[in-house]
Amino acid sequence: MEKELIIYKKQGCPYCYRLMSILKERKIKFKTVDVYSEDPDAERAVVRNGKKPVPQAEFNGRIIYDYTNEEALADEIEEYMES
Repeated sequence: MEKELIIYKKQGCPYCYRLMSILKERKIKFKTVDVYSEDPDAERAVVRNGKKPVPQAEFNGRIIYDYTNEEALADEIEEYMES
């Protein structure tokens, strides 16, 4: 079974685009979901203080949205995807 990675993003977010760029460079497949879209998956995004912080990454049954930088998150994602 192929592992699924979902990146929750919003339009115009430079951090979202940076993370997605890093993942593409590393050839890691992912699905994107805009946190403010009608996509049913958007309902799973974490809400904190009434907002949906982005980017969020969902993999291995959990959502990560609080990390030091996009490179660190990409490292964790890559380690999971290769395991």
